[in-house]
Formats: sequence, C-alpha cells, structure tokens
Amino acid sequence: MKKKLLLTVLCAVLVGACALSGCKSANVPASSSTEPESTVLSSETAGSESSATPKTGRMTLAEAKEIIAECDDFEEVMGSLEARQTPDFVGGSGVTLIEYWLNRSGDEKISIILEQGQVYYEHVDADGSPIAELLYGHE
Repeated sequence: MKKKLLLTVLCAVLVGACALSGCKSANVPASSSTEPESTVLSSETAGSESSATPKTGRMTLAEAKEIIAECDDFEEVMGSLEARQTPDFVGGSGVTLIEYWLNRSGDEKISIILEQGQVYYEHVDADGSPIAELLYGHE
C-alpha cells in the first residue's frame, strides 16, 4: 500500500513540476535541499487539473489536525492531506520528506517522513527557535 501511495504522490509532483517548468521561479523553502533528487512544488503555482477534488488555498493547522484525527491509518492521512492541498516540497536523501506549507514562506508547515509514517507540525518560535510537534505516528 505504501508503494502505491508513494507512486500517487510522485505522480502529483511530476504533474506539478510540468506546470512549474514554464515558470521563471518557484517558491523554494530556505531549508530545502538543492540536490538533484529533490523536487520542489509550490501548491500556489501547481496545476490541480488532475485532481478529482479541487484544492482551494493553503490548509490551516486546525484543518490539518482535523484531517489527521478523522483518519484510521497513515495511508488515509496521506491521501486526505493530498486531497486538501498539493505538497509544496517532496524530496529527501535516505527518507522521503513531504511538506505542506501553511503560509507562503514555508516557515509554518506540515512535514511528513514517509518511510517512518510520521506527521509533524513545524514552525519557528517568537525567538527564532524551530519547533516540531508530532501530530501522527510514534517517536
């Protein structure tokens, strides 16, 4: 099931990358890797024509928590998040990292470590310290 889910996510990324290819720039998070195996996708510029349900804007933390609370397993969490918003970043080295930005700058986001089945809320504290809260999965 994870293999099918990964293929679905990668297909969505490829569709978005094709949409981005005509753009002069993409919204790249400052913390993202520039390695060739990384793919950056901005949900604001990616086409959603291939999606069965239209995606409207960025989700909020409350929406993300509600989506996660309503799901029975990790695959359902992944599918529900993808149905709500196109990933802003998919890539990694050794593990697959998927990010859904909650704001335009990407400093507030839902981060998923695919192989570990973990979903985090990440943001920067008022003093500039990075904060990560586990929303789904086990440490």
